[in-house]
Amino acid sequence: MFYSCDEAGLACDKSQYGELTLWEKVRLKIHLFYCDYCRAYSKKNQKLSDLFKRVGISQPAKQLDLDSKELMRKEFEKELNSTL
Repeated sequence: MFYSCDEAGLACDKSQYGELTLWEKVRLKIHLFYCDYCRAYSKKNQKLSDLFKRVGISQPAKQLDLDSKELMRKEFEKELNSTL
């Protein structure tokens, strides 16, 4: 019934791509309700996914061009500075 943290992490990753069933979503929400660690992981994972979207990368490639790398570096720095 309940997810372990490992299972919740995998479900969180799948959730970013809309690959969870309704039952998996419910189980993940229950786990995130009581697990601070996984809730923090989920938030960081969402931020990273949002960063990829802002940069215009829908699927991570094996190798990025230099312009994409520079744009990602700037976005990472901006995000890090805003959280400090």
